[in-house]
Amino acid sequence: MAESGGEPTNHDIMNCLSAIKCRLDTVEKKLSSITKLEERFSSFEKDIKCMCLALETRIKGVEQRVDRLEHVADVTSRVEHLEKEREN
Repeated sequence: MAESGGEPTNHDIMNCLSAIKCRLDTVEKKLSSITKLEERFSSFEKDIKCMCLALETRIKGVEQRVDRLEHVADVTSRVEHLEKEREN
């Protein structure tokens, strides 16, 4: 502060403003980093959603194939059972 103990000098004010500017610059850098991370996570989230949809589609296809195979196995089992009954 000023040597007279009164009001601060222009130099004191400039020093204070410089310190505030440095702090604001630091905060701005951190906010910029956070924004970049948010963008990355948003992109990552979209990719995960696409992968989930692709998996769900494949799962449905596999379930349909399994259902068809189970039906074929059931029919085959019935046919074998009927053939055995006819032989007896």
